Amino acid sequence: MRLFVSIFCAIFLSLSFSHDVTAQLKASDQNARLALASFLSETAECAVFYSILGQGQDVSGEQWQGGKKFQLLSEEMVLGALDLAKRINMRSETLMAMMEDFAKVMGEQIGHDAINIRILTVKHGDFCKALVENPSARLTYWLTKESG
Repeated sequence: MRLFVSIFCAIFLSLSFSHDVTAQLKASDQNARLALASFLSETAECAVFYSILGQGQDVSGEQWQGGKKFQLLSEEMVLGALDLAKRINMRSETLMAMMEDFAKVMGEQIGHDAINIRILTVKHGDFCKALVENPSARLTYWLTKESG
C-alpha cells in the first residue's frame, strides 16, 4: 500500500513540475483543463472509496490495521487532488462537493453497513487500484480523449 501512496504522490509532484502540463494550463487550454477535471473526479471517487474501506473495524471495535493504510492513501489522494485542482482553478469546494456526492452514493449502495462493503470493492476496487498504481496512464487517457 505504501508503494501506491508513493506512486500517487510522485505523479502529482511530476505534474507540479511538468513543463507540458504547466504550459497547457498557462495557455488556458480548455481541453487540458477538462481532462484534468475528469481525472480529478475519478481521483475524488477513489479517495472516497479508500476512505470508506479505511473506516472498517475489527471485532474489538478498533480500526483494522489495513484500514489505517487505506485512510492514509485516501488522505494523500485528497491532498494531491486539492493541489492539482488549485492549479486548474477548480475551487476546493467543487472537489469537496464531488467527494460528498460520491460518499452519499457509496453509502447508499451498501446500506451504510460495512457488511455490504463487497459491493464497493467489486465496483471500484480494480479501477481505483489501477488509478493509484499508474495515475499517469489515466491522465494520459483523459488528455488524449479531450484533445481528440
